[in-house]
Amino acid sequence: MKSQAQFNWIFVIIAGAIILTFFVSFALKYKSLQDEKLSVELLINFDNALTNLQSTTFTVFDTIEAPKEIEITCSKFRIENREYDNDKLIFSPKNLKDKIYIYYRQFNFPFKIGNFYYIISPGNKFFLVHNDQKSREYAQALIDDLPDKFKQNVLSVSSRQPNGKNVFINSNANANDVNIILQDKISIYYNNKLYNDVNHELVYGAIFSDDFDCVYNKLKQNIDDVILSYQNKLILLQGSNCNYASSIQYLQNLKNLRYQDTKAVEELNKEMSSRNCPLIY
Repeated sequence: MKSQAQFNWIFVIIAGAIILTFFVSFALKYKSLQDEKLSVELLINFDNALTNLQSTTFTVFDTIEAPKEIEITCSKFRIENREYDNDKLIFSPKNLKDKIYIYYRQFNFPFKIGNFYYIISPGNKFFLVHNDQKSREYAQALIDDLPDKFKQNVLSVSSRQPNGKNVFINSNANANDVNIILQDKISIYYNNKLYNDVNHELVYGAIFSDDFDCVYNKLKQNIDDVILSYQNKLILLQGSNCNYASSIQYLQNLKNLRYQDTKAVEELNKEMSSRNCPLIY
């Protein structure tokens, strides 16, 4: 009887351990599935929040709560091991957490090319390093044109700072630093590449983005597609009293994303209006 009782106790302990292991394993798998579900929902909601901003033509600032860290690359949004395609023009640090600040504005060159999203978290710091009056004033002008929440994270300084991204303006920068060059036009030196004759929107892109090169290439693809549609439009509008040959060529020049070329297209658009011809855009 004693041995039978001992056997029963051993059986109960073993069976209990098996049942306990099952429930612990089930609980862990359930938690993992719920975490993955939450990650997917957060990615979808994040993308939807960005898309919804496109319903307005105005410059917009928005704040989103981020219960998990979001990684943004040129082509993907990622939370842990879950991914979601990123088809937007987003200039941001790679990793965002806690609150997310979104500064949205249309990008016109001179007609609408796409939508720019500048995105940061409160913990991101950006230092605009200047070394003379001209660069100091330019740095301050950039800051003044930002939403208030962004202004708290972008500081005008006279020397390199720790614990943040340093962007140099006409200053002595290292080869791998971002350098904004102010001459008769504004240029960006980023990742050993020179982006010549840019506007303020792209300067903000270089300041906030950890992957400016890739976003810039996405932008070039956008502008190629938009310009092609305008060129096809002008070919159809071509008439004896409305010669669009030079306009088509100037549109072609815009593909280089040189800011000065937008002025020529704007003037041609005004000229067509004065001739009572259909506008270029």
